[in-house]
Amino acid sequence: MMVLSFSGGKRKSSNFTDDFNYFWSVIFIALPALFFIVVRTLFIRSAITCFVSSHMTNSHAYFIHESCWLKGKYRPNLDPTPGADDKLTSDEPLMTSPHDWIPFLLFIMLLLFSIPQGLRHVAKRYFNPDRPSHDRKVTEGGKHVAAEIAETIFDSASQNAQTFCFLIIKFLILVNLVLQLLFIKFHFRDQSHVASYNTSANDIVNIPYTDEGFPKTVLCETYVQMHSNRQVYTPMCRIAINSVYENYFVLLSLWFAFAAIVTLIGFVCNVTFCCHGVYTKAVLSQYLPKEDLDTILNKVQRTDGLLHLWRLCRNEDASLVRDVSQLLREIIKTTPPARYEGDAPAGDNSIRPPEIIIETPVEELEVEEPSKLKV
Repeated sequence: MMVLSFSGGKRKSSNFTDDFNYFWSVIFIALPALFFIVVRTLFIRSAITCFVSSHMTNSHAYFIHESCWLKGKYRPNLDPTPGADDKLTSDEPLMTSPHDWIPFLLFIMLLLFSIPQGLRHVAKRYFNPDRPSHDRKVTEGGKHVAAEIAETIFDSASQNAQTFCFLIIKFLILVNLVLQLLFIKFHFRDQSHVASYNTSANDIVNIPYTDEGFPKTVLCETYVQMHSNRQVYTPMCRIAINSVYENYFVLLSLWFAFAAIVTLIGFVCNVTFCCHGVYTKAVLSQYLPKEDLDTILNKVQRTDGLLHLWRLCRNEDASLVRDVSQLLREIIKTTPPARYEGDAPAGDNSIRPPEIIIETPVEELEVEEPSKLKV
C-alpha cells in the first residue's frame, strides 16, 4: 500500500512499490536467468573461448573448453611473467570466476523476493479469513455490503496487530533490497593482490595482480591423461560470458538502488499515514466526505480499521465509499463509550444498539388506618 495520492483513474493493484518489487524486479531477474541457462547449456563454446594447439582434434578441443568452463579457479596473466626457476613464497595467485553459478544465484534472489510476498499472503489469510467480497455490491445491494464493511472497519478499530505486521513486511522488503545490493557491490568487486617470488639470485619479486569480480582473460591449467601418459595444458581462455554478466550486474545494482529508494519513500509514507493524523487526513480527504472525516479518524487512527478504510477508498467506487463513511459515522456516534473501552464480551464482533432499560412504576396501595377498620 503506497500511501501517496495518485490522481487519475482507479488502480486495482496494491501499490507501486508492491508492483515494482513483486513483479517487475522478478521479471528483471527471471528472464536473464533463463537466458544464461540456455547459453550455459547450448552455446558453451561461445561462452568461453580457449586457445588450443593446432594439432588437437575437435573432441580434444571441446574437452579443454568444457574443463576450463567448469574449473572455476584460474591463474592470472602475471606481468612480468615469473621464470621457470622462480619459487613462489606467497599464496598461489588465483582468480575466481562466478560464471557457472550465476543463474543459480539469480534464482536464489527470486526466492528472497518471494519471502515478503508469501508473508503478506499468510497475514491476509490469518487476519481476514472470512473477508467479505466487495463485488457483491451490485447483485446484493450496495447498502447491505456497505453496512457489512462499516461493521468490519469499526470492529477492527480496537486492534493494531494487522497494522504492525503490514509495516514489518514493508520493512522486510526494504531490508531484502539493501542486502542484495550490498552483496552485489562487495562480492563482485575487484580485489588487488601481490604474488611474491624468490628468484635464482635470491631476490624477492612482488608481482601485483587483480582478482576481478568477473575475470575475462585467464590461464586455465588442465590435463589430459590416457593410460600412463599425462599431458598438462595451460591455455589462455577468454570468458566472454563474464562481460555480459558484468554489464548485467551493473544494471541490476542500479535497479536495486532505485527500488530501495522507492521502497524507503513508501515505507516512510506508510508509517506517517498510520501514525500522523494530519497526513492521514490530507490523504483521505480526497475520498471521504469532510463531515465524516474527523469523526472516523478519531476512531480508526493507528488501528487496523485505518488499513481497511484505505483499501476501501483505493479499490471501490465513490458511491460505496460514501455509504460506508456515513454508516460508520453513525455507528461511532450511536455506540456507547463502553464499546470503545472494550467492555463487550470477547469474540463478539456484532454491533448492537445500546440497551434501553424501561422502569415500570409500581402502583401504591392505600392501607386504611387500624382505627377505621370495621370489626
